[in-house]
Amino acid sequence: MDVRQPNPQAHTPTGADSADSAAVAVVVLRWPEEDARRRWLAAAGIPRILVLPAEQPPPSHWDHIEDWVREPVDPEELEVRRVTVALRRSMEQGRRTPVELPQPDGAPGPRA
Repeated sequence: MDVRQPNPQAHTPTGADSADSAAVAVVVLRWPEEDARRRWLAAAGIPRILVLPAEQPPPSHWDHIEDWVREPVDPEELEVRRVTVALRRSMEQGRRTPVELPQPDGAPGPRA
């Protein structure tokens, strides 16, 4: 994908309702390998989650619509962080966006 023109909807995580136009797309990318893409997405105000190698220090700066996880990635942790970042972005935009909340049993949960 061209770093200058990402399509956030192409990165809507599994479990997000892509038919819901109010859904907030959160891009998951590898860091530091995809740092140029990360910077472009940050400038565009697109929420991000960085996946870091186990021994890689996190970036020295990040904003409120970015978070990070270490490899090996726990899918439940990734989903919680995705929901959190999406809600932050939604609140920033002055609206309450429907987001699937993760449930301990893996079943679809209520929307926030």
